[in-house]
Amino acid sequence: MIKRVKLYSLEIKNYLGAGEGILRLQLDGNHAVLCGPNGSGKTTLLSALDRLRRINWTSAMQSWSQGRNPSQVTLWEWFDARPHLTAQLFHTGSYKFEVCASFLIPSGVDVHRRLEPIVPVFERALRTISVQKPEASAASVDPIRVAYGIVARNDQKAKLEYITIDDREVFRLGQSTKFASLVPPGQQTPEAHRYDLLIDDPRDMFEPFKSLLDRIVYFPSSRQPRVGFDGNAGWMAGGEGLVTWLSSATNPDPRNAESELRHNLLQAFEYEFADFIGCQRVSLSVPQFATPPQNNEQPEINVTLDGRVRLISQLGAGIGESLIIMLIAKLSQEWHVPLVDILLLEEPELHIHPTMQRKLLDRLADSGVQLIATTHSPTVLNWFVRNSGRVFRTEFEETDKRTTVKEAHDLAELRDLLASIGASPADVLLADKVLLVEGPNDIPVYQAFLGKAPSLKGQNIPVLSLGGTTAAGRNFDASLWANLHPKIWAVLDSERRGPDKAVARSQSTVKSSLEAAGIPCHLTELRATENYLTPRALKVVYRKAPAAIDPFGDPNLATKGVKQFDKRRNGEVARAMEWHEVAETDIGIYLERFLQD
Repeated sequence: MIKRVKLYSLEIKNYLGAGEGILRLQLDGNHAVLCGPNGSGKTTLLSALDRLRRINWTSAMQSWSQGRNPSQVTLWEWFDARPHLTAQLFHTGSYKFEVCASFLIPSGVDVHRRLEPIVPVFERALRTISVQKPEASAASVDPIRVAYGIVARNDQKAKLEYITIDDREVFRLGQSTKFASLVPPGQQTPEAHRYDLLIDDPRDMFEPFKSLLDRIVYFPSSRQPRVGFDGNAGWMAGGEGLVTWLSSATNPDPRNAESELRHNLLQAFEYEFADFIGCQRVSLSVPQFATPPQNNEQPEINVTLDGRVRLISQLGAGIGESLIIMLIAKLSQEWHVPLVDILLLEEPELHIHPTMQRKLLDRLADSGVQLIATTHSPTVLNWFVRNSGRVFRTEFEETDKRTTVKEAHDLAELRDLLASIGASPADVLLADKVLLVEGPNDIPVYQAFLGKAPSLKGQNIPVLSLGGTTAAGRNFDASLWANLHPKIWAVLDSERRGPDKAVARSQSTVKSSLEAAGIPCHLTELRATENYLTPRALKVVYRKAPAAIDPFGDPNLATKGVKQFDKRRNGEVARAMEWHEVAETDIGIYLERFLQD
């Protein structure tokens, strides 16, 4: 499994709609969606990262010393960030704006390897060797959480102000830290600062920032294929350079490895896109064009669907929107270096009907990336809820002329959010029925089971989590769930320790609360969801599994011989199961009743 960089948090101040107060998104590496009325500041949050990505940060990090002290480095305090930093980006009357981007970096990722030398040195500098033994490898620190603070001035200058690792400051421009000693002012130019660092190679500290920004692709709401630079998926996400890339991919040079790679990627994409839109065959091409295009007339992409040629403008707008997003997403995974881990999508629902919206998001998420989107679509909002994403409401306060953002933690806040965009709970779910399960790890299991059930017959069934053990607390209000949809059922683990043992008291409490609110609830005959996973399917995911699973044994199957067992992979095991392995169980019978109701 590929390890991925995730965006942990984002803080913005005095950028576009963000005023003097800090605008913060706490993501913790999860999918997230921003929802709110037009002009509420959704684009403000997403575009900030793209703006930073486009700045040439290497121009700030110069003068690596080649003399006696290789760890000495000179950094410019302010450097020219034109043309990607303009006065129009600053909040009304602001002199400067600030952005802090924090990332989670797992071991095994090239960025992590760059930062590994910093961690043990930093521990020694703080004399906290007890946290990590001196001889221990920094690779044991997993994941590293690194944050970069950026400041930009409205005279088009920018600077990297500070770096923290796991909330501990390792660098601040113009100051000494326990990690970086500032060389006396007389030994440096007025525009720059020189440092002695406690690591051998200064690039270990500063180069990861650019690498992390390169792992982000931002899809603006306006996406039009054009001629232009075609060497970077991140630059092409709005359509810039897409025509140029397709031209080179459809006319490969067998003597050029890059040309052949593009051709092979295009062929693979054409097959995948045909499957996505339900065609037998899709092929893409562009007519010959001059560079630059005469009179700025952009050549159109030809799309051949099952032998019939159409200009992309003659097709449904949704096909063109999906084509751009899916092609760039594919290139970001198989052609772009480094691998893209974070996709920022402005209104992925544009011109796309609800079924295709769900399919598009499913395809993108299947590659393992973190999705952060803005939307007005109840379908998109529902997808993020069903996939354990975080939902944020954006608003623009006219009095203070600033954007605010607040996470929607519960159904009451979600209903308020829907009202702000003129939608209702029924619009959000667009569902025939709703199934409640216990925790987030159960969601993909029941999604897989429902997908195999004979009575599904095209029904849209969102699977939502009750939040685990918190549902047994005094503050749990089952009526909120009952108000969400007229047909909503639940299935929960019984936590029985044997065939004649009683159901756990906490589970009985939740069942009683749900049924009192009119929600049918089934408690499993076996102990937990894991006890229904079959040895055959477990071997598909883990290779080694016992011949039988104890129906009332510990749900942590690592204690039963499933090596490296992880509940977060239960969905993979469920997808490897056949319906006949579920059908005769109490879960299978209950799900069929639910679907037939």
